[in-house]
Amino acid sequence: MDKPELNIQSENVDSLSSALEHYLYINNYRELGYILKSLVKVAQTALVAEIESPDFIEHDKWDIYNLLTLIKNLIPEEELEWLDKLMDRDK
Repeated sequence: MDKPELNIQSENVDSLSSALEHYLYINNYRELGYILKSLVKVAQTALVAEIESPDFIEHDKWDIYNLLTLIKNLIPEEELEWLDKLMDRDK
């Protein structure tokens, strides 16, 4: 399955790059889980803000799309399949 590309506006490239540098080395899957939960909460908050206070938001729909794409790309699919195999073996 092809991974969708981020639609990054030029003014956001530097801040996104510096933020991602911190998360390039995730120490373990628990840490990854916390990061994914945090990113999901931010996306949820952004969506609620659009509904509740549309005049005060600073993000656009592409920002939310990019965030959700990042979350999707961070999900360790191969490891999840491996965990399923382990669970099936233990049954």
